[in-house]
Formats: sequence, C-alpha cells, structure tokens
Amino acid sequence: MSKRTYLILCTAIIISLITLISMPEICVSGARYGLILWFDSIIPTLFPFFVITRLIIELNLCPKRLLPYYPVLIGLLSGYPNGALTIGELVKRGQISVHKGQYLLVICNNASPVFLISFIGFTCLNNVWGKYVIWLCVIAASFITYMLIYKKDGAINIKNTKEPAEIPAGSVSLHCIFEQIIMKSFEVLVMVGAYIILFSIIAHIIMTLNIPEICTIITAGILEITTGMNLLSDSSLSDMYKYIIAAGICGFGGMSAILQSKGVICSCGLSITKYILHKIICTVISCILCYIYIMIRVHL
Repeated sequence: MSKRTYLILCTAIIISLITLISMPEICVSGARYGLILWFDSIIPTLFPFFVITRLIIELNLCPKRLLPYYPVLIGLLSGYPNGALTIGELVKRGQISVHKGQYLLVICNNASPVFLISFIGFTCLNNVWGKYVIWLCVIAASFITYMLIYKKDGAINIKNTKEPAEIPAGSVSLHCIFEQIIMKSFEVLVMVGAYIILFSIIAHIIMTLNIPEICTIITAGILEITTGMNLLSDSSLSDMYKYIIAAGICGFGGMSAILQSKGVICSCGLSITKYILHKIICTVISCILCYIYIMIRVHL
C-alpha cells in the first residue's frame, strides 16, 4: 500500500468515526434502509440468477459460438453485478478475451429491467409509459456507447478467444460443483449488501446537508441509485427534469453498483477505470435520448 493510499484510508476512517459519533440516528436510518433493500429485493432477485448463470458456465453448457452473446443476455435480464460476474467468470476461464470482456461490460452491466420497469416506473415516476422510456433509453445508450468505444479502440477480436476449459470427467461431482456455486453466490451477495448499506448511509447523510434540491438528488443518485430515485420521486421538479435525471441516474447506476462490479472483476484483468469512463459516456447519451423523446412527444 502506497503512502498516499494509506493517508486517504486513514482520513476516511477518521471522518467515518466522527460521523458515526455525531450523527448516529441518521447513520442507523441509512444502514436500516440499505439492509431492508438488500434483504427484501436484492437477495430474492439476484440469488437465483447467480446460481443458474454460474452453473451454466461451470458445466460448459453454453455453445462456444454463443459465448460472446451469453453475458449480454444475462446482463440484460438480471442486471448488475451479475452481468459483470458472468463476464469475469468467462474471462478467468479463457472463454472470452479480456478486451472483449472490457467492452461488453457497458452493455451487460446495467440495472435490470425488473428494477427499471417496476421500481422506477411505478414507485418513482408513477407513469405507465415512463418505465419503458427509461429502460429503452438506458439500453439504447449502452449499445451506442459500445459502438462508439469499439470504433475508437477496436479491441474486440473473436479470433483471439481461447478454447473453453473442459472439466475432467469424474473429477468433481455435480453436487460439489453446486455447493461451491451456492457458497460463491452468497459471498458475492454479502459483498453487494455491504456496499448497498455503506452508500445508503452516505446518501442519508447528504440528504441532511443544506444544498439545493437538485444537487442532493443527483449526488445521492451518483452514490446509490434507489436513494436518488426515491428523492427524485418526492421532489418538486417538473416531469421533464425528472425523466432526464432518472435516465442519467439509471444510465450511470451509482458508485455502489460500480464497486459491486469491481469486486467481481478485479481478479480477471478488467479495468474499473475504463468501465467508469464508459458509464459516464452512457449516462450522457441516456440523458440526451430521454430529452429527444420528450421534445418529440411535446411537438406531436
């Protein structure tokens, strides 16, 4: 650990201790909110996907020709961090290249359609069509970002993909593989829960600061998506601003989701810095697409 990193870590710990002592009720409230969100929504939604997707990878059930598209399908269905987890597993097993995995992250690692359509559409925007607009803006922005960075860096080459690593016959029983998958899935879920609780506490502290409403919403959304969206739904902003900010928050995903993704890709050579830059591009494009939709609808 470098001296600079050590100083930053010590400063963060001191600030955290002072905050916990000076604002215990707010910290407890934020931790409770994050814990309930993790227990009621994240575990039931992600755990089945974690088990099924890892089982498919471990048993080499996905045809080799479909491997570049498999994480895309999983990411679009289950969202983060399962999209990043799937790409990380395929990269570690040599079934897709590091370059390919890096660029697929921007498509595969977004908020799940279940979250966007149910939570964002009904809870936050309270609009029948709003849920689909935000989802389509985020997905379209992801593919546009992918095409932009692909043209710029040109790093995807299917010919460089390694052959899938075969599991020796009879070396490991299916029961043992299943148990290992369950243990690894819970390990990832605990890590996800820890980040959700941490950033929920930070977001609740920011909510107490005397700053403009829109700044509070955007800052909370950058940190943790659900807190930012809840603030947005209760705000006095116009519908146009709500849609655009919602598209931006969902396009970025929040630092909580980014660090969750970092936790599952850090051991396979994928760059979290590049991923953050790609998500920023995706955020801008998502906002622009949402604005275009609003302008078209206004003039119709």
